[in-house]
Amino acid sequence: MNDIIPNSDEERDLIEKYSNISKASSKMIRSLTKEKRLPALKDADPSDTSLLALYFYAMKQEDYETCDVAKALIEERGIPVTKWPSP
Repeated sequence: MNDIIPNSDEERDLIEKYSNISKASSKMIRSLTKEKRLPALKDADPSDTSLLALYFYAMKQEDYETCDVAKALIEERGIPVTKWPSP
């Protein structure tokens, strides 16, 4: 999300909101045991955009617990990602 250069105030606000949601989601995911993380994220039913934002946020923060869970759900949903960035 940091490589995106907003073209407007609306885009800047949207990026900021997704970043804040990702930060809060990451904190909640890390507070759970490893076994409960993926089921909890599935239950939260984030949009595909939110899920991808969460993955990229966690990767940037080197939050591997959240990266793993977000990536697992992204792959389970069959979201086509041609080249995964490495955490």
